[in-house]
Amino acid sequence: MSYREMLTNATVLANSVVAGQKYFKYDAIVTYLDATLLPEALGLGKALSTESLQEALAEVGQNPSAILQRGRLPVMLEGVQRVSTLVKRDGILLLSPIDGPASLSASLETRLGAEGAVKLAGDILCALVSALCEAGSGAILLMEDEWPAEEEKAESLSAALSTLRNVTCYYEAKLILMLKQYAADRASGLDVDGLLVPAASWPQEPAASAFGVGLDNEIFEHDVVLPSYLVSEETPADDGVRFVSTMSDVPGEGESINRLLDISRRLGCHD
Repeated sequence: MSYREMLTNATVLANSVVAGQKYFKYDAIVTYLDATLLPEALGLGKALSTESLQEALAEVGQNPSAILQRGRLPVMLEGVQRVSTLVKRDGILLLSPIDGPASLSASLETRLGAEGAVKLAGDILCALVSALCEAGSGAILLMEDEWPAEEEKAESLSAALSTLRNVTCYYEAKLILMLKQYAADRASGLDVDGLLVPAASWPQEPAASAFGVGLDNEIFEHDVVLPSYLVSEETPADDGVRFVSTMSDVPGEGESINRLLDISRRLGCHD
């Protein structure tokens, strides 16, 4: 079965990720990672027509929860629910990565304008985050390239982020923001439970109480010497979400995953 076929079959998807966890013993299961998921549901995919986009915006604009029935989102939600059922008694954290408000609104801005795009992106994500938490996700990972520098846009996106945090708090879940490009002045004060930032950008003065470190995929090509600032006494205290990951897909070989697990244990983090 191809990877694409797996992403359209909730049962196969759930069984696959649970089998991986049982074999490698990592602390959390990434339930469904696909950067094309939301764009496809909104008709933004290259294979979809302009009419599909117009139809999606009309439907979702009137009822943001309608996004949950579009594209492969129903498969993802069913998969999360099935995984939750399979590992509930084991205390395994389910982490669901989705587009963040900045990246999602940027894809809608040419159609809706800056203000309208942020509003619709926030409404869509509220509906999706609620559904994911209800399905069993214990943490939501919002994926962003960077947080915008423009003050007005950053302010409206920060408000959307706070609303999402209210949703996750209601479900007693965590909200984590992944920034591929980290700037401390932009990240300071963002209403999240934790930040996942590149190892090269590990901050001297953390902008959040809990940090995750994202390692470059070079660690899979040779033995890595961890930077001293990651393992020093000045590393942020483990008072919440603290974890290690990569900033992109992990190579599929078992040896690569074992190396990532080894690094996370040396850091004393969740992996």
